[in-house]
Amino acid sequence: MFCSGEVDGITFREINDRIHEKGYSGTKDAIRGFISKERRIQRDLINAVGGDTVELIDKKWLIRLLYKPIEDVRGISPEQLEAIFDNYPIAKNILDIIYEFKKLIKANEKESLLPWMNKVVALDIPRCRFIADKLLKALCESELRINSTKSQKNRP
Repeated sequence: MFCSGEVDGITFREINDRIHEKGYSGTKDAIRGFISKERRIQRDLINAVGGDTVELIDKKWLIRLLYKPIEDVRGISPEQLEAIFDNYPIAKNILDIIYEFKKLIKANEKESLLPWMNKVVALDIPRCRFIADKLLKALCESELRINSTKSQKNRP
């Protein structure tokens, strides 16, 4: 937790010096404002959750999990991800169906696509259901075109 004037034993001045070495050209007041805001957010979360520790994880790390395995996402650890799954099971469901879909596509398992879509619809997540419905519609239209082309070729 943040302390007044220090963050994990580092003063605002030390933070300022370190980030100025890396090219930061802003003011000390901007750093103080940022840390104060983070402290306030953390305090509000602790009050809302009722625990004494709260860990904030930027959603960009969760979004990166849609494209990369956990080992390749530097902003989140496997332990943190498990904690997220414990608190937000829908996040696990979404990542599971995305990973499964990617595996189906890579393996070219067309026959497994319909059962996958049924799983997606069963999750009852509106956006995922919308995507599954659009995919099903596209598959049906594609199948109709294929059948139409086959029947035209079979005509004398």
